[in-house]
Amino acid sequence: MRDTEPDKHRFDFEGPGWRLSATGLGLAVVVVLAVVAIVYLMQPG
Repeated sequence: MRDTEPDKHRFDFEGPGWRLSATGLGLAVVVVLAVVAIVYLMQPG
């Protein structure tokens, strides 16, 4: 139990930054997928 407590604190400390980068990554993936879908749908056949 004592070994896991510092890890939890460290995760809480790094949480906001990680969440921000993860959100940015998710947004980038969604945008890329949308662009790919639009290009694919606009292609003939």
